[in-house]
Amino acid sequence: MGRLASFPKTTSHYWANGNSSGIYSVPLGTAAFALIEEEQRIWGVDYDDLRGWHVYPVDDPDQHRDIDPMTPSEIVEALVDAWKQVP
Repeated sequence: MGRLASFPKTTSHYWANGNSSGIYSVPLGTAAFALIEEEQRIWGVDYDDLRGWHVYPVDDPDQHRDIDPMTPSEIVEALVDAWKQVP
């Protein structure tokens, strides 16, 4: 199952492939990428205009940790690294 999000007065694009999903919302500039297992986020990296870039780590996906801005290729690398950590 994918991640569900609502962004009022925006155009949202959603993708899902197996256990990964992402949302990009315009004009709020919100981007969210997550690994999902049994309808629960087990890892994610998000950007929004209020909190900036942050990650939901595999070891504690309910927490978010501020991070430096990421390029698309860095997000893919982080996703691959997170996938390797999943038990």
